[in-house]
Amino acid sequence: MVNRYLPDLGYDVAYIESPDNRGIDNGLIFKREKFKLLSMLADTVHLADGWPTRLIVGVNLLMNDKDVFTVFVNHWPSRRGGQIESEPNRIAAAQTLRKSVDRIFAADSNAMLIIIGDFNDEPTDKSILEELEAHPLKCDSLQSDFEFASEKELFNVSFEVYENGEGSYKYKDDWNLLDQVIISGSLVTGMGYKYLCGSFEIFKPEFIVTKTGQYAGTPFPTYGGSRYLGGYSDHFPVTAKFINQRKKID
Repeated sequence: MVNRYLPDLGYDVAYIESPDNRGIDNGLIFKREKFKLLSMLADTVHLADGWPTRLIVGVNLLMNDKDVFTVFVNHWPSRRGGQIESEPNRIAAAQTLRKSVDRIFAADSNAMLIIIGDFNDEPTDKSILEELEAHPLKCDSLQSDFEFASEKELFNVSFEVYENGEGSYKYKDDWNLLDQVIISGSLVTGMGYKYLCGSFEIFKPEFIVTKTGQYAGTPFPTYGGSRYLGGYSDHFPVTAKFINQRKKID
């Protein structure tokens, strides 16, 4: 996609082939003028039934020749067969990711981590809230005198949008916020790079929205069953903004 459609925009790709039977993989596109690729790692999620699922891809990026970001790209097991019945698979993914997070925090308690992807669970589900331990982040708590320990902690910047009833994927009549951004505490309270609180949003310009029929208002998908529709995805993408405060410090 980058080579064919975006060749003049200066993007590079970090990508590792997954064992998923449908050929679905995780990868990251990044600007080569801003980031240097240091290394990649891949964590295998072992499911109880042995079914192969997507790898969790960790990408280490260097910015300004001194600042290291680790981005984890996720696509956790689906809810096929029922949300409750399939929950152990996403708990396994959360536990796998948390082990990698803890290894990084053991070396640097203020590591800059950004965890993104389709988790197939919502911010208050057990896999996210209890196993991954991604705490809900509310901007009003940051604007008060309330102080909290942020070292070795993860925060879900998607929570307020979820709490407002918005979603990135519609199943039957319900919107679900399956696509999220989770960050380490250093990006919440740190003096270098910082999440712009309240900037997380579901990105849905008109050209990726279904206009008519029973699915009006939902993402315009690539396929409808086995029929090719030529759309983009059955999920809306999500975005978040970060501020580089080092410019002021330097």
